Amino acid sequence: MIIIESDPMQNGRPVEALRVAAGLCVWQKMDIVLCLNGKGLLLMDWEEWQFEGFEHCLEYFKILADHSVAIYTIQKEHDSLLFSMKPPVKSIPLTEWSQLSVQAGCVLRF
Repeated sequence: MIIIESDPMQNGRPVEALRVAAGLCVWQKMDIVLCLNGKGLLLMDWEEWQFEGFEHCLEYFKILADHSVAIYTIQKEHDSLLFSMKPPVKSIPLTEWSQLSVQAGCVLRF
């Protein structure tokens, strides 16, 4: 499980975490779950923000989609935007988010 909550406008760690997720899913030795929350959701709007490393985000998200990696966020009141994103982000309650992290063999937080 890779959790990305930091702001890609402030540093390159979120894009690097996305690259790691894409690389691990290609390796096919483990199941990858990607969780975006808070400022980490800006990764989904990379064309708009053009932060450092933005030009690689489309490639990384395509790899994740090709390998059917689920992308989640914590359910909020205004989630209609998430369903129109490409790739789609599944909004889940905090309890499910917690269950995913407990079930994961490893949790990396960026």
